[in-house]
Amino acid sequence: MPTAVPTAAAEALSHASSRFPAININFEITGLLLALIAICALLFAREQIRQMQATNNMQLESLKKQELQMRANVLLALDERWESASMQEVRGEMEALIRGAKNEALSRWPGQREVDLRNKSAEIYAATLQDFRVNDPERYIRLFRACGFFETVGYVAKTGYIPVDDVVNLLGVAIVTAGMVFQPHITKLLAEEGAEADLYSCFLWLLSEAEQRLSP
Repeated sequence: MPTAVPTAAAEALSHASSRFPAININFEITGLLLALIAICALLFAREQIRQMQATNNMQLESLKKQELQMRANVLLALDERWESASMQEVRGEMEALIRGAKNEALSRWPGQREVDLRNKSAEIYAATLQDFRVNDPERYIRLFRACGFFETVGYVAKTGYIPVDDVVNLLGVAIVTAGMVFQPHITKLLAEEGAEADLYSCFLWLLSEAEQRLSP
């Protein structure tokens, strides 16, 4: 009889051990399924992200096209304004002023180089515009419509609505020419007592940008 308990225990232990492999296999299968589910979830999430990125890329591309179209529309509007009949009148007066200043410079400083005459002409432009300001205000105001135009253009470029390079490519020569005529006089206006510190500041900024880009 003393051997009955060990024998029964041995049989029970043997029976239990015969079931452990099945339990282990079930655990392994369950773990594999969980891993597969996790992988599928990751693949699904990655596909969702890829689709979202594709959608975002399409949206970004659409926004880029809209931005380019907007810039083109702004540049076209500026060009049309510069070529309009009212601005043609102003441009004609500017050309007459330039011819007069050049002739005066040639008579006052004969034999000078073109670049030197251009630099010396600054005081002629300043004096001529000051004379118009006092004695011919209508002409003065009419001429300064060009400054108002370039002040607007400068503001549009400075605030980033359109790249300054695009503006200079379109109107660079006109900007520099207007600067040659008006900058000396604007400088004197800024020196007057009570003058606004930002008088034609966007035009002067645009002029500086154009000169940098167009200088040889």
